Amino acid sequence: MTTPSSSRRERVAWLALLGLAAAARFWDLGGRMMSHDESLHAFFSFRLMAEGVYQHDPVYHGPFLYHLTAVVFFLLGHTDATARLAPALAGVAIVASAWWWRDWIGRRAAWCAAALIAGSPTWLYYSRHIREDIFAAAFTAGWAYAFLRLLESRDSRWLTRLTWAMALAFVAKETAFITGTIFGSFAVFVAVWPRTGQVTRAAAIDAAVAMLALVLPFAAGPLFLVIGWSPVGEEAVRHLMGGGGLVVVGLVTVGLAAGTWRFGVACWARLYAGFWGVVLVLLTTLLTRPAGVASGVVGSLGYWLTQQEVARAGQPWFYYGIVGLLYEPVTLLLGIAALGGGRYYLRSVDAPPLAPREGVEFGASRLALALLAWWSLGAMAGYGIAGERMPWLLLHQLLPLTLGAGWTAGRLLSVRLDLRGRVEQARVVLGTAVGVVAFVGVMLATPFGGRTLEAVSATLDWWTRAVLLLAAGAWTLPAARRLPRPWRGQAVFVGLLLPLAAYTLRAAVHASFVSGELPTELISYAQAAPDVRRVTQAIAQIDERLGGHQRVRVVLDGETTWPFSWYLRAYPLTSVWARTPPNVEEVDVLLAGSPNQSTATAWATPAFTHERGFSYWWPLQDYRSLTPRTLGGLLVDGSRRRRLAAIVLRRDYGIPLEEWPARREFHLYVRRALSPSANADAAVAVSVPGSPP
Repeated sequence: MTTPSSSRRERVAWLALLGLAAAARFWDLGGRMMSHDESLHAFFSFRLMAEGVYQHDPVYHGPFLYHLTAVVFFLLGHTDATARLAPALAGVAIVASAWWWRDWIGRRAAWCAAALIAGSPTWLYYSRHIREDIFAAAFTAGWAYAFLRLLESRDSRWLTRLTWAMALAFVAKETAFITGTIFGSFAVFVAVWPRTGQVTRAAAIDAAVAMLALVLPFAAGPLFLVIGWSPVGEEAVRHLMGGGGLVVVGLVTVGLAAGTWRFGVACWARLYAGFWGVVLVLLTTLLTRPAGVASGVVGSLGYWLTQQEVARAGQPWFYYGIVGLLYEPVTLLLGIAALGGGRYYLRSVDAPPLAPREGVEFGASRLALALLAWWSLGAMAGYGIAGERMPWLLLHQLLPLTLGAGWTAGRLLSVRLDLRGRVEQARVVLGTAVGVVAFVGVMLATPFGGRTLEAVSATLDWWTRAVLLLAAGAWTLPAARRLPRPWRGQAVFVGLLLPLAAYTLRAAVHASFVSGELPTELISYAQAAPDVRRVTQAIAQIDERLGGHQRVRVVLDGETTWPFSWYLRAYPLTSVWARTPPNVEEVDVLLAGSPNQSTATAWATPAFTHERGFSYWWPLQDYRSLTPRTLGGLLVDGSRRRRLAAIVLRRDYGIPLEEWPARREFHLYVRRALSPSANADAAVAVSVPGSPP
């Protein structure tokens, strides 16, 4: 397929969008404190940069993040901002990757998809967050692009690029196994579909064989579990040196034989060496840690299979629906419309649905639309079935859905009407949008509550909204009747989307720039509380009182290791105590979690001050008890409906932050002679958090 040329207007639109996306992702990257997992990732990367110490462990996902962040630290220094620099770059790259889809879903549609990603609360938040998922999503975008190009052309160059994208995805995060299952099953589907063209069928077989044969050694993990062996730790290494090694050798042999049969010795040797060269070099920390072979080849899939029964966080099966509706309503609506509309579109054209077709504005390839539908449904099913459900995993479900949403948006924006028709359409869109806002206001108002000033004011407010709703309807309906039925429905749909789009942009700004350190955002998890900043500032002041040469002696326990290990990395005398704290005379500052408070308090002498604070906190998860009956009660009961609206619109849970129940506390013990509160010039002291400073 020939990539369509771009006009100057289109290039300017893309550059403007990418500029806005970059500004949003790079602005004040270090303003938010590290979450629990972020501090782990940043600290391990720091140790790799400073000491050359890193050992792959499937618990902490793939090695790519740590190696890349270590390079950034080496070049630019180690701060919260530089730790998030590479994720921000990956976030911009994902926005730009929608450009690849111009010749499949249309120019407007591709730009709309990029705009949805750029303004998405979830994409924006995790582009400013040091996690593996943003890199995995970026490599998945490249994987999907190479996959489609291969299916169209059966060009070996795209098979090579697919191999490289796969390799990077697998060293980024184990979500690549789910992605590989989705793409591999689609390749099989295309290969057996009777109406598939010959070139596409042959290319689908190539893709299916290559993707399976390349990753076959990872099946050692599940086989270890079937045999009864542990896929991680010293036991895995011991078995790998014996019978387990024969299992891996057998899987490698089968993969080599399958690839050689399909592609020939020279081609397959190049592909296989390229894939496993990338994977093994990073798993073994640039060939310095051989144990990474066992933890990666056996442990990557084996460990995470064992964790599905653990189901960390204990989220319900509808978790992604809750988070998606709260943060991505526009993408969900447009994406679901794409699933339905795309099915109708595929059936409405004359050409075979799985053969490339050029020159169609709304989808130059039905193959691409079929893949997006398969990918979207497969991702929602795969991550919904998986035992561990976390907000960052929503990214992998949003990627194909957003591309489909862009296709729907492109169709909505491509309606051709005369001037009068455009005026009528704009009237319907605006009237519908105003009507939606007025209707929500009517549903949330509390009229007819009595004759007090407050009750009368509430009643007048309700009447104002009701009149606005009626006026919007009276203004919109005549224009809607004059529009042809298809355009009428599209105008109403766009009108419904406008308030949701405004809500989504506000949610994006709020989550990333306003309440990032608070537990009121569902896409935030185990976020460091503002007290962590106050403690680190206090320790810096103590160090200044000791001469300013990082001589302060800080002791942590297992409960406070994260995120404080990252923030105290510059203090070489920092240590961690296991059962009992060290000698009192050897400590300037001690941090203990609540389980160790009694031990720490007994250890501390009157020479130490004692303060309490929050280390990190989580969103409330009352939704886990939702049932159809309780949900119906939420919608019917006016007071409960207003409480729900306060959460959705303002993230107001009606609970003071200092009483937030889902939290982890720390106890700070500071030698009294060094305590900042003892210094009249000191302005920092630990306190129970209220709101970010």
